[in-house]
Amino acid sequence: EDLGYILASYFPATPLEDRRPLNKRTRLKQSRLILALCNYRSCDAHARQQLAAKARHAATVSAKPVYIFQELLHYLDEHRIVAPGYSVLQELVSTTLTEEHHRVTTLVRCALTVADTAALEHLLEEGAGLYALTQLKREPKDFSAGAMKHERQRGEQLRDLYHLAHQVLPQLAISPESIKYYAALVMYYSVYRLKRLDIWL
Repeated sequence: EDLGYILASYFPATPLEDRRPLNKRTRLKQSRLILALCNYRSCDAHARQQLAAKARHAATVSAKPVYIFQELLHYLDEHRIVAPGYSVLQELVSTTLTEEHHRVTTLVRCALTVADTAALEHLLEEGAGLYALTQLKREPKDFSAGAMKHERQRGEQLRDLYHLAHQVLPQLAISPESIKYYAALVMYYSVYRLKRLDIWL
């Protein structure tokens, strides 16, 4: 339909049936002219390197795939770069998240001692009918003296882990949004599922 419109508007003497497919060289030349006219550039190897760097930075802000994807689209639009295929962006987001996961895991693994790891694993141990982590997930029933006393006791139990988090988290160089995202995963997965995960996967 587009071709028919162009022929009718600018080349009325040329029948639609007489058109011949353009060769690759001509198509590339036309593409370059259109890009130059619109002040855009193609996503070449250099642009893809810049895009990968942007993706890595975005992953430290938020580990949500949709956030990284939106940041890449914004970067392409801001720098007037033609977006590569969807599968290319999808692969870039996936690779970036894998690399970020490996980076964070490596840093945590180096920062934690054997005793620190044991203290975290203790949260997945069952006691008094409930897992320690399950008890942490529960909000106090009310603001009664008994409930507040229980909350204070729970805070005392977590004091060492709180200080540990303050030591380790800055080393990860991630944003508060990413910290909340990773913390939300603990709320999302059941204790049974968490116990089945490889600790350094």
